[in-house]
Amino acid sequence: MHRTYFGFYDLDAAPQHGIPGDLATRLGVATETPGFVEGAVYVRSDNAGVAVEIRHQDEDGWIERGGAAMLVRAADWRSRESDARTYRTARTVAGDGDAAQDSTFFIVQRFVVRPESQDALVSAICEHAETFAAPIPGFLAGDAFASLDGTRVVFVMPWAHEAALTALENREGALEAMQRHLKLSERHSYASYSRVSYLRGAHGA
Repeated sequence: MHRTYFGFYDLDAAPQHGIPGDLATRLGVATETPGFVEGAVYVRSDNAGVAVEIRHQDEDGWIERGGAAMLVRAADWRSRESDARTYRTARTVAGDGDAAQDSTFFIVQRFVVRPESQDALVSAICEHAETFAAPIPGFLAGDAFASLDGTRVVFVMPWAHEAALTALENREGALEAMQRHLKLSERHSYASYSRVSYLRGAHGA
Protein backbone atom coordinates (compact mmCIF):
# COMPACT_ATOMS: atom_id res chain seq x y z
CA MET A 1 0.00 0.00 0.00
CA HIS A 2 1.15 3.55 -0.74
CA ARG A 3 0.46 6.81 1.01
CA THR A 4 -0.12 9.96 -1.02
CA TYR A 5 0.65 13.47 0.16
CA PHE A 6 -1.21 16.41 -1.39
CA GLY A 7 -0.17 19.97 -0.68
CA PHE A 8 -2.43 22.69 -2.12
CA TYR A 9 -1.03 26.22 -2.04
CA ASP A 10 -2.97 29.37 -2.90
CA LEU A 11 -0.54 31.94 -4.24
CA ASP A 12 -0.28 35.29 -5.99
CA ALA A 13 0.61 34.68 -9.67
CA ALA A 14 2.58 31.55 -8.79
CA PRO A 15 4.53 31.02 -12.04
CA GLN A 16 5.84 34.58 -12.01
CA HIS A 17 7.36 33.91 -8.61
CA GLY A 18 9.14 30.83 -9.93
CA ILE A 19 7.54 28.53 -7.40
CA PRO A 20 6.63 25.67 -9.78
CA GLY A 21 10.22 25.52 -11.04
CA ASP A 22 11.53 25.52 -7.51
CA LEU A 23 9.17 22.72 -6.54
CA ALA A 24 10.12 20.72 -9.65
CA THR A 25 13.77 20.96 -8.62
CA ARG A 26 12.93 19.83 -5.12
CA LEU A 27 10.84 16.99 -6.54
CA GLY A 28 13.95 15.73 -8.30
CA VAL A 29 15.79 15.67 -4.98
CA ALA A 30 12.85 13.90 -3.32
CA THR A 31 13.18 10.93 -5.68
CA GLU A 32 16.29 9.98 -3.71
CA THR A 33 14.20 9.49 -0.58
CA PRO A 34 13.92 5.75 0.24
CA GLY A 35 10.44 4.55 -0.64
CA PHE A 36 9.59 7.39 -3.06
CA VAL A 37 7.20 6.04 -5.74
CA GLU A 38 6.22 9.06 -7.85
CA GLY A 39 5.47 12.73 -7.60
CA ALA A 40 4.12 15.66 -9.56
CA VAL A 41 3.79 19.44 -9.47
CA TYR A 42 0.65 21.08 -10.86
CA VAL A 43 -0.17 24.73 -11.64
CA ARG A 44 -3.76 25.92 -11.50
CA SER A 45 -5.09 27.34 -14.75
CA ASP A 46 -5.60 30.81 -13.26
CA ASN A 47 -1.96 30.85 -12.07
CA ALA A 48 -3.13 31.45 -8.49
CA GLY A 49 -2.36 28.03 -7.09
CA VAL A 50 0.16 25.21 -7.07
CA ALA A 51 -0.38 21.61 -5.98
CA VAL A 52 2.19 19.00 -5.04
CA GLU A 53 1.52 15.26 -5.10
CA ILE A 54 3.90 12.71 -3.61
CA ARG A 55 3.23 8.99 -3.55
CA HIS A 56 5.36 7.00 -1.17
CA GLN A 57 5.62 3.50 0.19
CA ASP A 58 3.70 3.03 3.41
CA GLU A 59 6.41 3.75 5.96
CA ASP A 60 6.01 5.55 9.27
CA GLY A 61 7.52 8.99 9.29
CA TRP A 62 8.52 9.15 5.59
CA ILE A 63 7.14 12.66 5.26
CA GLU A 64 9.82 13.92 7.65
CA ARG A 65 12.73 12.40 5.77
CA GLY A 66 15.25 14.26 3.65
CA GLY A 67 14.03 15.16 0.20
CA ALA A 68 10.37 14.55 0.99
CA ALA A 69 10.40 16.98 3.91
CA MET A 70 12.20 19.60 1.81
CA LEU A 71 9.54 19.37 -0.90
CA VAL A 72 6.59 19.28 1.49
CA ARG A 73 7.69 22.48 3.23
CA ALA A 74 8.97 24.32 0.17
CA ALA A 75 5.93 26.39 -0.83
CA ASP A 76 4.07 26.76 2.43
CA TRP A 77 5.82 29.90 3.65
CA ARG A 78 5.07 31.66 0.36
CA SER A 79 1.39 30.73 0.19
CA ARG A 80 -1.61 32.78 1.23
CA GLU A 81 -3.33 29.58 2.32
CA SER A 82 -2.37 25.94 2.27
CA ASP A 83 -4.06 22.60 2.83
CA ALA A 84 -1.61 19.74 3.14
CA ARG A 85 -2.15 16.27 4.53
CA THR A 86 -1.64 12.56 3.87
CA TYR A 87 -4.16 10.45 1.95
CA ARG A 88 -4.89 6.84 1.11
CA THR A 89 -5.97 5.79 -2.37
CA ALA A 90 -9.68 5.11 -1.91
CA ARG A 91 -10.91 4.12 -5.36
CA THR A 92 -9.97 4.36 -9.05
CA VAL A 93 -12.29 4.78 -12.02
CA ALA A 94 -10.89 3.39 -15.26
CA GLY A 95 -10.94 5.50 -18.41
CA ASP A 96 -9.93 4.79 -21.98
CA GLY A 97 -6.47 3.55 -21.03
CA ASP A 98 -4.29 6.39 -22.33
CA ALA A 99 -1.61 7.52 -19.89
CA ALA A 100 -1.81 11.04 -18.49
CA GLN A 101 0.90 13.31 -19.88
CA ASP A 102 2.09 16.74 -18.84
CA SER A 103 -0.08 18.14 -21.65
CA THR A 104 -3.17 16.50 -20.15
CA PHE A 105 -5.97 18.65 -18.78
CA PHE A 106 -6.34 17.81 -15.06
CA ILE A 107 -9.48 18.51 -13.06
CA VAL A 108 -9.02 18.38 -9.29
CA GLN A 109 -11.97 18.43 -6.93
CA ARG A 110 -11.38 19.01 -3.23
CA PHE A 111 -13.97 18.27 -0.58
CA VAL A 112 -14.10 19.08 3.12
CA VAL A 113 -16.16 16.38 4.78
CA ARG A 114 -17.16 14.99 8.14
CA PRO A 115 -15.36 11.71 8.93
CA GLU A 116 -18.63 9.80 9.09
CA SER A 117 -19.45 10.90 5.50
CA GLN A 118 -16.05 10.37 3.90
CA ASP A 119 -16.59 6.84 2.57
CA ALA A 120 -20.07 7.69 1.27
CA LEU A 121 -18.70 10.70 -0.59
CA VAL A 122 -15.91 8.64 -2.18
CA SER A 123 -18.47 6.11 -3.38
CA ALA A 124 -20.79 8.81 -4.71
CA ILE A 125 -18.21 10.71 -6.75
CA CYS A 126 -16.71 7.51 -8.18
CA GLU A 127 -20.12 6.18 -9.15
CA HIS A 128 -20.85 9.54 -10.78
CA ALA A 129 -17.61 9.28 -12.78
CA GLU A 130 -18.33 5.68 -13.78
CA THR A 131 -21.84 6.59 -14.95
CA PHE A 132 -21.26 9.93 -16.65
CA ALA A 133 -17.53 10.39 -17.36
CA ALA A 134 -16.07 6.96 -18.13
CA PRO A 135 -18.08 6.46 -21.36
CA ILE A 136 -16.74 9.72 -22.85
CA PRO A 137 -13.72 9.40 -25.21
CA GLY A 138 -10.93 11.46 -23.71
CA PHE A 139 -11.68 10.61 -20.08
CA LEU A 140 -8.45 8.99 -18.92
CA ALA A 141 -9.06 8.03 -15.29
CA GLY A 142 -10.39 9.11 -11.94
CA ASP A 143 -8.54 8.65 -8.67
CA ALA A 144 -10.24 9.29 -5.34
CA PHE A 145 -8.07 9.93 -2.30
CA ALA A 146 -9.32 10.01 1.30
CA SER A 147 -7.32 11.83 3.95
CA LEU A 148 -6.17 9.73 6.86
CA ASP A 149 -7.77 12.19 9.31
CA GLY A 150 -11.18 11.67 7.67
CA THR A 151 -11.78 15.34 6.84
CA ARG A 152 -10.85 15.59 3.14
CA VAL A 153 -11.48 13.87 -0.18
CA VAL A 154 -9.54 14.69 -3.35
CA PHE A 155 -10.69 13.48 -6.76
CA VAL A 156 -8.22 13.84 -9.65
CA MET A 157 -9.44 13.39 -13.24
CA PRO A 158 -7.00 13.69 -16.17
CA TRP A 159 -8.69 14.43 -19.50
CA ALA A 160 -7.11 14.18 -22.94
CA HIS A 161 -8.53 17.60 -23.85
CA GLU A 162 -10.96 20.20 -22.58
CA ALA A 163 -13.64 19.29 -25.14
CA ALA A 164 -14.11 15.92 -23.42
CA LEU A 165 -14.85 17.68 -20.14
CA THR A 166 -17.40 19.87 -21.92
CA ALA A 167 -19.10 16.68 -23.11
CA LEU A 168 -19.42 15.58 -19.47
CA GLU A 169 -20.90 18.91 -18.44
CA ASN A 170 -23.48 18.58 -21.21
CA ARG A 171 -24.56 15.03 -20.38
CA GLU A 172 -28.15 14.88 -19.26
CA GLY A 173 -28.45 14.40 -15.52
CA ALA A 174 -24.73 14.79 -14.74
CA LEU A 175 -24.94 18.19 -13.08
CA GLU A 176 -28.02 17.31 -11.06
CA ALA A 177 -26.40 14.10 -9.80
CA MET A 178 -23.24 15.94 -8.75
CA GLN A 179 -25.28 18.53 -6.87
CA ARG A 180 -26.87 15.72 -4.87
CA HIS A 181 -23.45 14.28 -4.04
CA LEU A 182 -22.16 17.66 -2.88
CA LYS A 183 -24.64 17.54 0.00
CA LEU A 184 -22.35 14.94 1.58
CA SER A 185 -19.58 17.53 1.85
CA GLU A 186 -19.27 20.70 3.88
CA ARG A 187 -17.18 22.55 1.29
CA HIS A 188 -16.19 21.87 -2.30
CA SER A 189 -13.70 23.45 -4.70
CA TYR A 190 -13.07 22.64 -8.33
CA ALA A 191 -10.21 23.77 -10.56
CA SER A 192 -8.27 22.81 -13.66
CA TYR A 193 -4.50 22.24 -13.51
CA SER A 194 -1.57 21.63 -15.80
CA ARG A 195 1.10 19.17 -14.71
CA VAL A 196 4.46 20.90 -15.03
CA SER A 197 6.66 18.17 -13.57
CA TYR A 198 6.35 14.44 -13.04
CA LEU A 199 8.98 12.04 -11.74
CA ARG A 200 8.95 8.35 -10.92
CA GLY A 201 11.32 6.95 -8.32
CA ALA A 202 13.06 3.62 -8.05
CA HIS A 203 10.00 2.22 -6.25
CA GLY A 204 7.55 3.29 -8.99
CA ALA A 205 5.17 0.65 -10.21
